[in-house]
Amino acid sequence: MSFYCSDTNPSILFEGVKTRLMIFICKKNKKSNIYTTNYYRWYAVERDNVFKLINYSLNKTNTNTLLKIGNLIENNIVQKILTQKDKIEKIVRKNGNTIYYHNVAIFWTKCFLLQNSSVQYKKLCFDKHIISLIICSLLNSSLFFIWWIMYSDCYHITKKEIYDFCILIDSIVLQDEKTFIILTNKLLESLNNNSILETYNYKTTGIVSFKRYFPQKSKPIIDEIDKVLSKYYGFTDEELDYIINYDIKYRMGDALNGDEDEE
Repeated sequence: MSFYCSDTNPSILFEGVKTRLMIFICKKNKKSNIYTTNYYRWYAVERDNVFKLINYSLNKTNTNTLLKIGNLIENNIVQKILTQKDKIEKIVRKNGNTIYYHNVAIFWTKCFLLQNSSVQYKKLCFDKHIISLIICSLLNSSLFFIWWIMYSDCYHITKKEIYDFCILIDSIVLQDEKTFIILTNKLLESLNNNSILETYNYKTTGIVSFKRYFPQKSKPIIDEIDKVLSKYYGFTDEELDYIINYDIKYRMGDALNGDEDEE
């Protein structure tokens, strides 16, 4: 069995069908290996070459969800995440130090320490402030973005994608507490400084204000976060380079004008 996955941003596969698509190819009643692709994006001018560039990879992951993996490096990254000690689910608390993640994404995942009035922000709580800082940085990282792309519907961010992510939180707190205090505050300041407040007049709800973020302008700080996290997952230089530059053509390109959050 094999399948191909594609996005609707910056362009669509079929004219008039603005839907994220997945194409399955399989044989009935026959056990076989599973081959998958990674998640494809393209500009409209690239459409004619989309299928020529498809690369299938033997999917070696053993999870309940069929991950969108297109090469050996992605297989290795996922395996190294899954072999860590604890899932985030184990360190989440009902109350405590709170962070707020945006529950939809396209090119970037976003998370903050301060509550946003938008209903699209959901909260997570932890028993220590430093843990909330580390998880906040993680949820803004390219490492988590790759995991989310592989694991999700590539639009909604649910607790499942977050809870199933594995992390050596005790080791990170012990060895890099000061580092994450600095990096998290630096990133959040950068995200806020590079945001703008806009308004839009909707037919159904009237005038709505929203904050538009430009995470690509904070990419150097996000890269530093990924480099620190890399130590705890044992990523090779090649794997870290892949994480930092993942989908960079579209994440940093003209296709992205900014991520907006209604307020």
